[in-house]
Amino acid sequence: MKRRPLALAVFLGLVVVGADAQAGYFRFWRGYKRADLTEQQLVDGLNARLLPATGALAQSDAHLTSYQPVVPEVAPQAQYGLPHEVALVEYQDEASYLKFRATPLGQAYGDMHWELFSKDLSKSAVPEPYVGVVATAKAYEVVKAASWSQGKNDFRVYPRAEGLTDADYLAWVRSHIESVRASAPAGLIVLVDASYVLEYVSWPDGATHAGSEGAAIDTALAIGRTVTEGTGIVYDLTP
Repeated sequence: MKRRPLALAVFLGLVVVGADAQAGYFRFWRGYKRADLTEQQLVDGLNARLLPATGALAQSDAHLTSYQPVVPEVAPQAQYGLPHEVALVEYQDEASYLKFRATPLGQAYGDMHWELFSKDLSKSAVPEPYVGVVATAKAYEVVKAASWSQGKNDFRVYPRAEGLTDADYLAWVRSHIESVRASAPAGLIVLVDASYVLEYVSWPDGATHAGSEGAAIDTALAIGRTVTEGTGIVYDLTP
């Protein structure tokens, strides 16, 4: 299947902090914007506040090691019931994250999200190791990457096909995961919703970016420090 760069126009970003960073503690965020904000206000807030504030955590006691936010445009978000922002956030370890969040700075960083997102609707899931069983509202680390700053990273969305029973849908999810894993990615983390699957996949240099059949969104991450509607970035923390 031909990859469709920004096929449905998404915002994308990746923070990286060094080639030797090791896979650690992940939080898979799904954010739903506040009803009183427009899409442009969300983008402006991300660029002015949340993206740089998150990037700064790499130099803090939180020990952020990678950050991959995705914000679909209004049309695909409404069509597939997607969150207004998705983000895969990686810290060195859970203890560092929890210790940071207990500080005044950590509490202020958490509260910053509610300037843009609904506190009632937005949530994070911690990916658990994939052992061949899946359920909805769960995230899974299928392939542990040595570093999400290595190789090439893609973000994909797979809507649930119409007419599938719950059992058939979960069977398809398992089959899909196994298919992508068989293509030898460098890293693979997915979140399973009742209506869609969100997927982050990292590839070794030179690898074929396989497994995207049926993806409604299939796009590579690019380098940058700001987002505009319909573009994708790799958020670069290099001083």
